[in-house]
Amino acid sequence: PHINKNYQTLSLWLTEHNDKINGALPRGGVSAFLKILGCDDTQDFCIKLAREKKTLLVPGKCFGHPEFVRLGFGALPQNFQEGLNNLSHLLR
Repeated sequence: PHINKNYQTLSLWLTEHNDKINGALPRGGVSAFLKILGCDDTQDFCIKLAREKKTLLVPGKCFGHPEFVRLGFGALPQNFQEGLNNLSHLLR
């Protein structure tokens, strides 16, 4: 049940942040591959997010697409929302 809630939360969040990040939501699974606009290599961004906010994203470099990140949404809803809040803060 919490996966569906997180899916909806992520959908709304992506709409609200479409000037900074975009991507399609998956048809299955619990991760999305998202592009951070204006960022050619997300590795430093992901490291900064982990160090400053204790929030993890997988840099797209791991998949041969450095301008993307993999965002998982299988966490408990309150933890997932906190992660999105942390990501929003760093995107600003």
